[in-house]
Amino acid sequence: AEQRRLDGTIGRVRVTIELLDDTLLTGWLEEADGQMNVLLSAVDAWPAAGDSGQHKALRVRGQDIRCLRLPPHMDAEQAMRARVRRRHTP
Repeated sequence: AEQRRLDGTIGRVRVTIELLDDTLLTGWLEEADGQMNVLLSAVDAWPAAGDSGQHKALRVRGQDIRCLRLPPHMDAEQAMRARVRRRHTP
């Protein structure tokens, strides 16, 4: 599968993902694709029920994600517009 990356974010941005089962994951964004499947590294996990834990790496299916929270300093709209402009520029 083709890797679609938000320029400048891979390996540099720590994100929080809320899953449909209310689990929270926080980790470094390593990969992301067009279906919102992501790979996180150095992951802290807080399940809705049970004990929290840590994982070296964790792959999350896009269909299981309720919300992906970017850090406050990141302008997601600007990053996406720049990516679209680059894709449509010969």
